[in-house]
Amino acid sequence: MENHEIIDSEYQKGFNEGYVLARHNRELAEKIAEALKETERGRGIAEGCKEFAKEKDAEKTKIKLPDWLKKDKLKSIEKEKTKDKDFHDKA
Repeated sequence: MENHEIIDSEYQKGFNEGYVLARHNRELAEKIAEALKETERGRGIAEGCKEFAKEKDAEKTKIKLPDWLKKDKLKSIEKEKTKDKDFHDKA
């Protein structure tokens, strides 16, 4: 069952603004969120900042493989090895 929670439009605006602000200037976003912490928009800004930080941290922890280690490249390397074996085995 889907969760149909009604979100305050001011909170949603703040969340989106906080996310974008955090991307460009995290310190400023945090200061604005602190100044407006008593409002729905301020709470949204704070949550948007947190969401951006969480996604950025998750991105850092992803393992980035070089091209030659990626799955498609490994398959083509295996094909090349089997072609070489077939050639040498026939000789």
